[in-house]
Amino acid sequence: MKNSPILSCIFLSVIFCPMALKAAELKFDTVPVRAKHADFFSGTMPRLQGAGFNALNRMIQKDLYAQFDQDVARIVLDSRKIYQDPQYLSFEVFREASGGTMSYKAMYYSIDLKQKKLLHLQPYLDQHQLSSQHIQQALADYVTPCLSDAPPDYCEDMALQSLLHSATLDPDFFNINNSNSFYLKKGILGLNFASTKYTYAFEYDLKSQRIL
Repeated sequence: MKNSPILSCIFLSVIFCPMALKAAELKFDTVPVRAKHADFFSGTMPRLQGAGFNALNRMIQKDLYAQFDQDVARIVLDSRKIYQDPQYLSFEVFREASGGTMSYKAMYYSIDLKQKKLLHLQPYLDQHQLSSQHIQQALADYVTPCLSDAPPDYCEDMALQSLLHSATLDPDFFNINNSNSFYLKKGILGLNFASTKYTYAFEYDLKSQRIL
């Protein structure tokens, strides 16, 4: 009896079995909002396709559906992948809310693909020996000129202006511990902050230790 490719893969390392290696890879995909939530939500939800990610998918979708506000008539979600390497995946879910309270906010999720779990900011910084003090200083160096009498052009961004207004009410607003989510790119750590209406992501360059 001839050996089938599947049986052969059982006895071979994945190094010599591309079919098994391909099957183990994660694919980022999007799916329509579930029908039972269609009264309040529309658009696309993220979905991680791969062995062992079902629990994480359920947790992320539960988190997104839980963000419904009674003052909001409808929420449109738009999901997209930002970055993926063999270790990490980052994706964005943009949330446009209409009704009594209009808002335009992004939420970011970063995943450890090997551990199959959500990343959290401080443990990630500790693991990669990234200084929270250096990041905090870089953030201050970027934001402070916006509060001067002659702010740089980048300060005119509407979302950033909204955050700056929030910072006048809360001096600790731009503390990196108040970042509501973060994402990864090659050589970049993105820190996302939220005001009542908008979000704004600051991209910290790991090499130059500056906000881009």
